[in-house]
Amino acid sequence: MELLFEKLRQERKARNLTINQLSKLSNVSPGMLSSIERGIVTPSVDVLFRICNALQLSIDYFLPVRDNHLASPSILRRKDQYFLKGKQSRSHFVSPLYEKHGHTVLLVYLEPGAEYGRKHKTHETNELIVVVEGGLIFHYGESEYELEEGDSVYFSSANLHYVTNSQDAKTTLVWCIFKAT
Repeated sequence: MELLFEKLRQERKARNLTINQLSKLSNVSPGMLSSIERGIVTPSVDVLFRICNALQLSIDYFLPVRDNHLASPSILRRKDQYFLKGKQSRSHFVSPLYEKHGHTVLLVYLEPGAEYGRKHKTHETNELIVVVEGGLIFHYGESEYELEEGDSVYFSSANLHYVTNSQDAKTTLVWCIFKAT
């Protein structure tokens, strides 16, 4: 299986872009891009989305490809899941992102005070967040909603949105992203 950093380097070079040029297009620092391409750093979902937008690629291009035929169960082993780690959060894709089916599921772990989500850009999907453990503040446009363990929220991603862990302990989420219909 080709790894994200290999695919990113190949795509950048295929487009005859330098790291500095891709940095300007994606608003991701040259140092971060270099670290990603060398396999030293795993980008956050936000950074990966910015790179994909700059290269005009769907995010699933960088994720493991799975057979879309569902006559039998599609098992994604933990070793094959794509992990993202930030300063105060970590997440991993627990389902493949199918371009045809247009969905993915992430497990997200947030440290106290951590923020996660799309603060500066919208996209055309619908999303579902389920608070498995802990609690959070869901920021949607200009509104804020407090969610506790067991609560969920389903929303259009057309508005700016992100979550903040409002607890003194780790919060765990299931975050589902669906292609808007």
